Amino acid sequence: MDDVRVTIVVVPRERFSYTERSLQNIYAHTTFPFKLIYVSAGTPPRVQQFLEQEALRRNFELVSVAHYLAPNEARNLGLRAVKTPYVVFMDNDALVTPGWLDALVRCADETAAEIVGPVYLEGEIRDVVRLERARIHMAGGKAHIEHENGASILYDEHLLAGMPLVNHRAEIARGPRDYVEFHTLLARTDVFERLGPLDEQLLSVNEHIDFCFDVRQAGGSVYMQPQAVTSY
Repeated sequence: MDDVRVTIVVVPRERFSYTERSLQNIYAHTTFPFKLIYVSAGTPPRVQQFLEQEALRRNFELVSVAHYLAPNEARNLGLRAVKTPYVVFMDNDALVTPGWLDALVRCADETAAEIVGPVYLEGEIRDVVRLERARIHMAGGKAHIEHENGASILYDEHLLAGMPLVNHRAEIARGPRDYVEFHTLLARTDVFERLGPLDEQLLSVNEHIDFCFDVRQAGGSVYMQPQAVTSY
């Protein structure tokens, strides 16, 4: 495993009910070599037992704390154990499709992007038919800050939000975005050596925009890779 280039860090964010489905889905649809660190925080006993059994069976690192953690706290906890050039942060209810990790790494390698995100769909994805019928959560985002009446206001837009994938797949091109989301997000691990850990004062919602803004302000780039498709 010394030649593995990616560590997936899975963290709780909104719910625990998809834990089993998401973890099984990752292993079913990921052929690109990876290590996995699973952060379990405040997990219900039945789900915790499942994670402990799977950690032994699949030989991944399970980091457990008794109390719930905010997403950035959990990500930073997992990040401390990452030794690979790339880290992928995933929510514990995300689903992936075949080839997703290969495509994210390929985009980072070819573009030198610091952050790469997939096309995010909404809801269950079990087969190609349902995948094509699925609605897009976002194909990357646009965001900017304006100063109005003495206040700083964040404007952001999910590109193609709510649109059917089948109608828009051909027009989604790989390229820079203002931000992608932590549902599934690949980053170069050395970014954190330069910028420090994720801001734990941001408890939820816009922490992905903050991180992507920091990277871009430091001269890095954020890309969306349409050949990688995941669901939220």
